[in-house]
Amino acid sequence: MLGTFYNQEMLTGHDYRSIKVNGADCGAEALLLGVITSIGGFLFGYDTGQISSMLLFSDFKNRFAQEQDDGTREWVPIIQSLLVSLMSIGCLIGALSGAFTADKLGRRNSMSVGVAVFIIGNVIQITAMESWVHMMMGRFIAGLGVGNLSVGVPMFQSECSPKEIRGAVVASYQLLITIGILVS
Repeated sequence: MLGTFYNQEMLTGHDYRSIKVNGADCGAEALLLGVITSIGGFLFGYDTGQISSMLLFSDFKNRFAQEQDDGTREWVPIIQSLLVSLMSIGCLIGALSGAFTADKLGRRNSMSVGVAVFIIGNVIQITAMESWVHMMMGRFIAGLGVGNLSVGVPMFQSECSPKEIRGAVVASYQLLITIGILVS
């Protein structure tokens, strides 16, 4: 094994580091790829879970909730449900487009497009000052990006990971979604 590393270093000029997993060498690059691409899952989970606490914040209520007859601001149930659910609806549509964009643009370019759409959705949410429709549309657009990524990231991970760690790398994306929801 050490001879293999020595020969690779002598041939290419690079110092390869690897870890043995299930009896096979897995490069540090493959492990790093799995970790970095899974971070997107954390952001997805965090964005999904944060709305439940935001609906309770007094400033958020004062900006986006509806004024009642007594002058207080409370959520109308249909508007509250739209704010929460439109991200998931965007995810559904984005996930349906994920395989198409991955095939047409390539895996990495498709993920770049998904991240760009997610950022655009977040910018729309950030710039929403007092319009619940503005906030709702930002969540929908962010959902389109996240849905696209929810197809593209595991596909990219599974195609780029060594078979010995492929299952763990792909599962780490889902694990980090759950951890993001928990943290939010």
